[in-house]
Amino acid sequence: MSLLEWGLQAALVLALFAALPMALRLERALTALRKDRAALAATVQGFTDATREAEAAIARLRAAAEGAGRGVAEQVAAANALREDLRYLSDRAEGLADRLDAGVR
Repeated sequence: MSLLEWGLQAALVLALFAALPMALRLERALTALRKDRAALAATVQGFTDATREAEAAIARLRAAAEGAGRGVAEQVAAANALREDLRYLSDRAEGLADRLDAGVR
C-alpha cells in the first residue's frame, strides 16, 4: 500500500470516529421522538374521549333544556288563561262594587 492509500484510510477512520458521537446523538433523539409520539397519541386519544363525553353531555343538556322549555311554555299558557279569567272576574267585581256603592248612597 502506498502512502496515499494509508493517508486516505486514516482519514476515513478519523471521519468514522467523528461521525460516531453524532450517530449516537441521532439515535437518542430518535428514541425521544418515538416516546414523544406515543405520548402525543395518548394525549390525542384522551382529547378524543373528552370530546365524545362533552358531545354526549351537550346532547343531554339540550334534551333537558327542551323539556324545561316545553314545561315553561305549558305553564305560561295556563297562566295566560288564568289571567284572562282573573281579568273577567275583576271587571265583574268592579261593576258589582259600583252597583253596590250606588245602592248604598
